[in-house]
This record gives sequence, C-alpha cells and structure tokens, in this order.
Amino acid sequence: MIIDRTTLKRARRHARKLDAILTGLLTPAEQPEPEPVMGKIGAGTTQAEMLFLASGYVVEAVDRPEIISGKVIRTTGAGAAMGEFSGPAGSYQLEVFYFDESDGQSLVELWVDGQKVLSWVADTDDDALHRSSVDVNIEPGDVIEIKATPNAGEPARIDRIVITPLGDKAPQEPVEDPAETPVDGVPISNAAELKDALASAQGGEVFVLKDGDYGNLVLTGQVYGAPISITCASWLGAEFGEIRMTNCDGLKWTGIDVEAFRAYSSKNVGLVGSSVTGIVYMKDVDGLMVEGNDIEGNFHAMLLNDVREFKVTGNKVHGAQEDLMRITGDSHSGVVEENFFFDTEPEDYRNDGDPTTEGYNHSDFIQMFGANGKTPRDIAIRRNLMFDDRATGDKTVTPQGIFVSDPAAGGYSNLLIEENLIAVNSTNSIYINGGQDNVVVRNNSLIPLNGGGAIIRLVLKAGMDNRGTLVEGNACKVLSNESTAAKIGQNFVYGRDVAPAELFSGEGKAWRDYLPVAGSSLEASGMGAAAFLAEMAAGKVPAALR
Repeated sequence: MIIDRTTLKRARRHARKLDAILTGLLTPAEQPEPEPVMGKIGAGTTQAEMLFLASGYVVEAVDRPEIISGKVIRTTGAGAAMGEFSGPAGSYQLEVFYFDESDGQSLVELWVDGQKVLSWVADTDDDALHRSSVDVNIEPGDVIEIKATPNAGEPARIDRIVITPLGDKAPQEPVEDPAETPVDGVPISNAAELKDALASAQGGEVFVLKDGDYGNLVLTGQVYGAPISITCASWLGAEFGEIRMTNCDGLKWTGIDVEAFRAYSSKNVGLVGSSVTGIVYMKDVDGLMVEGNDIEGNFHAMLLNDVREFKVTGNKVHGAQEDLMRITGDSHSGVVEENFFFDTEPEDYRNDGDPTTEGYNHSDFIQMFGANGKTPRDIAIRRNLMFDDRATGDKTVTPQGIFVSDPAAGGYSNLLIEENLIAVNSTNSIYINGGQDNVVVRNNSLIPLNGGGAIIRLVLKAGMDNRGTLVEGNACKVLSNESTAAKIGQNFVYGRDVAPAELFSGEGKAWRDYLPVAGSSLEASGMGAAAFLAEMAAGKVPAALR
C-alpha cells in the first residue's frame, strides 16, 4: 500500500471532521464513522508501535534489553506502517531499526512522500538488531512509510524510526550498518582468552570479543568440524595488528578492526563487515568470503594468489599505492561483485631527486595474471564501481582499470566482465590479453576521467589472439581491437569528440553519474550497464555503492 497525496488528504479530512464533532459543528447524523488518523513522526525517535498500522502489521511485546519500549511491530502478511512528518522542511538522516533473523530473509522498503528512498533484504541472518539509513529531504506533511514482505519465519520486525537533522549537509547515499547488538556467544575479554578458546573449540562455536587491543594473532593448524564465528560485542571494538592463519579450516571473522588479514594453505576463511587498514592477503586458500568490509590498502589492498571458490562482494576497497585487487595463478571459481574500488595512491619516483628511489608504482584497480603455469579462470567480475580520484597519488601515474594479461599456456577461459561502472584515466580501462576461451566483456559503462580512459583494449601479446573473447553491449569512448580473432558485437562507441556531459549524468564517482542523459543517444542505445542502472534508479542499490 503506497500512501499518495490523495490518501493523505483523505486522512486529514477525516481528522478535521473529528475536530468538528468535538466542537459541535456537525449534527449526529453528519458524524462520520470513526476512522484511523495518520500518526505523527517528528525529529528524534518514534517507536514503531506508535505508527499508523495500515495493513499487515501488529504490535508485539518482546523481552530484549535493546528494545527500550518492550514492543516492536511484526507482519502478519505484507505489511505497511506509516506516519505524517510534523517537523520543519529540511535534510534529515532517516534510520530504521529492524531485526534480522536467522529463519528467513524479509524485504523492507522505506518510502517518503510516495517515493521509495531505500530498500533492503534482511539477509545477515544473525538474530540481531540492525539499522538501515538514508539521507533525504523531507517536507512537513510528507508521509513516511515502511513496507515489508515477510519471508519464511522472519516477519520483518521493526523497532523504531530515528530522524536526525543534517543541518546544511546535503543528503548522501544510503548506508546500512552492521548489527548494533552482537549475537549470543562465549564472551572473550583479551588475546590470551581468545587463543585458549580457539585451541579448545570443536566447531560451531561463536566467540564474542569485548572491546580492546588483541595485538597480533598467529594461528597454525586450527581445523574445525564446523565453522567457528568470531564477532565483536561492539562493531570494530576489537582491534588486531595482524591475523595470520596457516593450515586452518573454518574461521569466520565479523566486525573486527585489523591491519593485516592473511591466510596460507587454509580453507573456509571469512571476513565480514570489518575494517582493514593494511592488506587482505590470501595464498593457496579454498573457500573464501570477503563481504561488506572497508579495506584501505597500503602498498596493495587485496591479493588473491591461488584462491579457489571465492566470493568478494559488497566491499569498499581503496587507498593502495599499487593494486587494489590482484587475482593470480591457480585462482578459479570466484565472484567479484558489487564492490566500490576507488582512489589508488601511486607514487612516481623518477624525478624526485632521491638517488635511492627509482621507477613508479604500477597501479591497477583489478589485475589478473598467470603464475607457476596456471591461469585464473571461471571468474565473474560484475556490477562493480571503479573511480580514481586524481587528487590522490602522483598525477604522472595513470592507474589502470580491469587489467587481464600475461596468462600461462592456454590463456584465459570462462571470464565474465559485466555491468561494471568505470571511470579511470588510463587507456587500459578494460584490457584483455589472452582471452582464448569464453571471455566475455559485456554491458559495461565507461566514462572518461579528465579526458582520458573509457577505452576497451584487446591486445596481441604472449602469442595469443583473443580468439575466445566476445565484446558486446558496452558504452565506451574507444574500442581498440588489435586482434582479428576476437568477436566484436554491437557496442555504443561514442568517440573522442563527444563531451561526456552530453551522455552521462556525472563524472563517474557515484553510480548515478552513469545514468544516461534523458534524450541522449546513449539512452536510445540501451547499452552499457543499462539494466543495472535501472535497478538502482528504482531503489535497489548495493550497500557498497550507496
């Protein structure tokens, strides 16, 4: 149920009639049947049970310490709960606190004045209280509505709405925070307790770290029958220097603050909702999940060498001098999806006057190459945003976008590079060498950065001709094909003489910048990441791109 202005006026009309009854202006015959009146939502906290429950939502008593009022609302079917904003016009942060439960994945949407401003699927499945938020302009009288669709045993429980004025700050893209309340588990107070707990664990345990400095942690031969979960009592409250795992199996880390996260010859490693301020380094790992993290690199940000069955999704990866992400050797069966890669910081030493330094950093957003006779394969790189702020790093170095080169014998096979949004200054915005078997570059949108980049290059190198490469549906400035064996489908190649502002809505830092200008030839073509952009324009924006 979407409340539009007509419905809102009807609610206000009934309210005025009720006022008239109280003042004796209507006769009993003219008195209307009692109808619910739209609740009010002002700045600050509004408990969910105080909203107008239009359909499908009921109030439920709960006994949890984080629920101050002791009540939430839950669905009995598709539900809608709403209220009319009573504060002054302005920019606000609008937060919804909800339960994410382990027995289902409900869909929740937030609407303001008949427009959907945020939606999410409660799929963390940790039985904890979470919040989702969005910055938005709100006018007096605007209806703020929560719509929810339950799933399996999860009835989309909502605790409260919090509205905070932003002052002069303009609305930003929405964000979704990790759980406010940790899952139940064995409390751990310090590094010694953590080591003892991991040494005695049998598998399946959950350890909850209290806030503190846990130093460096070196684990060798820790193998469990079921995965161990290490989480935090408060998000990023547990701080580590380095976590190093060797010959380990079944360790998932959530919500930690760590400088270096490393694994060697290990299996089933997870890093979720955490902050990394140095590097994620994986060597010879089977089963890797890196999801929802902020990874700020140092020299590199994330290196995957001989990693199988991996999933890298929803991360913000930035700040490295060289590669933001590297995939090499016998790495396969992986997905790199819905990440935001931004701001490499390369250094150029060629003219710095220091005889002890030379050369420059060779920076890539994602680099892939063969090693030890093996070539990465069976990998999808899709729906990522890549933007290089030229204000960071030396301007004499131009970081490359997706750089796929130097394969081992046989070349690359089964690679999908699809629906990525890329704005880098390099001529190698997407670079393919050795795409010999089912390498597909499809429906990517490329924006020039400071006039350079937005170029797809297929090169003849290492004796390989890209005979198994297909390029189709992309929007780019230039498509450079040095080989005659690759298959080139229909693409929107707009050339060097067209101003990007005639085609795109911005410079490429945010996903909205890639929306085609209304009435432009790009919009008419339907090419680039059109389907992905349409989904986001409709409110389905991946967390890392908000």
